[in-house]
Amino acid sequence: MVETIDIESIVRAKAGRRLPKWICRIAKKIICLDRINYIITKYGEDNKGIAFAEKVLEELDIETSIKGEDNIPTDRPLVFASNHPLGALEALAIGKHLNRLFEGRIYFITNEILTYIAPLRDIFIPVAVGAQTQERSKIEAVEKLFVSDKHIVMFPSGSVSRRIEGKVQDLPWHKMFVTKARLHHRTIVPIYCSGQSSEFFLRFSNLRQRLGIKVNIELIFFPREMFKYKGKKIDITVGKPIDSASLTSDKSDYRHAQDIRKIVYDLA
Repeated sequence: MVETIDIESIVRAKAGRRLPKWICRIAKKIICLDRINYIITKYGEDNKGIAFAEKVLEELDIETSIKGEDNIPTDRPLVFASNHPLGALEALAIGKHLNRLFEGRIYFITNEILTYIAPLRDIFIPVAVGAQTQERSKIEAVEKLFVSDKHIVMFPSGSVSRRIEGKVQDLPWHKMFVTKARLHHRTIVPIYCSGQSSEFFLRFSNLRQRLGIKVNIELIFFPREMFKYKGKKIDITVGKPIDSASLTSDKSDYRHAQDIRKIVYDLA
């Protein structure tokens, strides 16, 4: 039987203690746990990885499209760098289309929260987003992926897009994908994904920041945001590949990352 999400067990493992039952009941309602577990139970037994991702998109009646596929080299390991407008659905959409070119060779470096979805666990390499340090096992898993022949999808902002100066966009991108791509001679392929979180989510996020709260507590609304997106569309645009040799030392890796971020948004 497929493994579903057990919030009590997760809290015990992370915090080392039990939460009161009434808090668990509220948390389950906020994160739409029954609906998530329904989808996992319905499709997770027979569908793993990208196959499960496609079933989720079908269940939510989300249409996807891709253009610029001819920009994707097929003769070398790649790093796909994408904006992060929705939190999870864009990963499923990207995986669906890239898997048609690289069946079984698409992996994601993503928030460790997503690895609680068992049918997706094999293709998600978790990192602790926002943490000052990473567990050694996570660092080793990322390094192992970069030295493999697998293709990697990353969201270098590390968090879903916010409203910044009146425009919904990613925060400045982290440099890790540039550093690793140059070190391991991987070509970077920029990707732009359409989509936007709800006004509630965007306003809540801005309010949290104005109050000086550093923890991204709006993450609890991610599942609700996913279900709100039902019946909508995600358009994917692929840009020209960027050879690792062009990531020269006259600019810092951070600067290269921001330049690639701009290339992605120019694809819109």
